Amino acid sequence: MLARRNRGNCRLLLAAVWLAAGVASVRAQNPKPVIGSSVTPLQEEGNSQRVWLPVFQFRNVFWVNLQHFLYLQARLERGLPDINGAQPPAALAAADLSRLTPAEHQAWQSAVGYYAAHFANYELSYNSFLVRVDDRLSEMDTCPDITGQTDSACDAGIDPALTRVLMEAAPVYRAHWWPRQQSGNKAWIAIVSNLIRQYGGKPAAMLAAVFDNNWPLDPIPIDVTLYAGTYGAYTTLDPLHISVSSVDPGNQGPEALEVIFRESSHTLAEPIAEAIKEQCRKLTKPTPRDLWHALA
Repeated sequence: MLARRNRGNCRLLLAAVWLAAGVASVRAQNPKPVIGSSVTPLQEEGNSQRVWLPVFQFRNVFWVNLQHFLYLQARLERGLPDINGAQPPAALAAADLSRLTPAEHQAWQSAVGYYAAHFANYELSYNSFLVRVDDRLSEMDTCPDITGQTDSACDAGIDPALTRVLMEAAPVYRAHWWPRQQSGNKAWIAIVSNLIRQYGGKPAAMLAAVFDNNWPLDPIPIDVTLYAGTYGAYTTLDPLHISVSSVDPGNQGPEALEVIFRESSHTLAEPIAEAIKEQCRKLTKPTPRDLWHALA
């Protein structure tokens, strides 16, 4: 994840890659932006070396979206501004509670209050607890609950208090906000998938060359949500996990393609960051925080 004030440098880099790749005339085999277990090799003309392209696994998971929406509502309730001071888009306004029944209102406000008290002051990508919860909830795509009552595989194994909060808020969210958000996420995924199929091959190969590293053989998981932190998108490592907002103004149209490749390229930069850290240790010099962010 990079703050918006740093996006300019990233876009300049990707723009250079884009121009070198000749996006308008891409005819190479492109990565498949769908859920899958295989990747597509790109065979450069006159080059026997195989370059593995990324496969993006877009997810539209109820439980991750619920967590992010509760977190957003908690921040709005606390009056906390975005880190960059930008005005959030209308789609990220406070939820309309006028149609909730008294019981729904109580359950929802209790959940928002819990997030306001425990998580609102933390950025989603910097709080290790929230990161671990997101990683686990992302695996609950087909689960009607996260307690394991209907299926033992659906036991998320997260903090019991947070599990109760999410379970109590889930029916309210599913009834009033999820259908529209789910549909919006699905439409965004379709648009970005088409962009990747059309234009993703050459930039992906060029980025791998720039970082002198191969893309992961496993699909790169990308959770698409209404809200994805104050920057609109972020990446966490160990395991690699990307979250991106479907409504953030900086994630629309061609810029959405830039966001996907910028965030996913963090995994290419990780070995370089580790090498720099090792050299810093040898020289007894401090290592800059989140160095891998600056490299990608």
